[in-house]
Amino acid sequence: MDQMLPSAIFAAIVRERQFQDQKYGPVNRGGGHDLTGWLIVLQKELAEAMEAATGHGKKSRTGRNTVRAEILQIAAVAVAALEQHGLDTLADGFPPSSPEPAWCQNRGKCVYAACDCYTTKQEER
Repeated sequence: MDQMLPSAIFAAIVRERQFQDQKYGPVNRGGGHDLTGWLIVLQKELAEAMEAATGHGKKSRTGRNTVRAEILQIAAVAVAALEQHGLDTLADGFPPSSPEPAWCQNRGKCVYAACDCYTTKQEER
């Protein structure tokens, strides 16, 4: 299987977040959980992914219940938790004075859509 571009993966996570907001309501409008609550939701989603991977459980393994779909849901739930609670800027490698994330080693040549240097590069085109 060919590797997908990170930008396509991030776009899929955004679409899943939009789906979740439509289904459950946006986290910034009184919805959401404390961090422990988000971990419980993630644990539930992980259990569903394991069921899909192993074939155990009552759900079918089609549509939104495939292993990849469940992994996408896990990623989107983790993003929702960070949307609600934010990042610990110093611990997460995003110091406010840095123009790009600390984990970016590409310095202006980044292929990661979530990276500030990628966004800047795209705006310059």
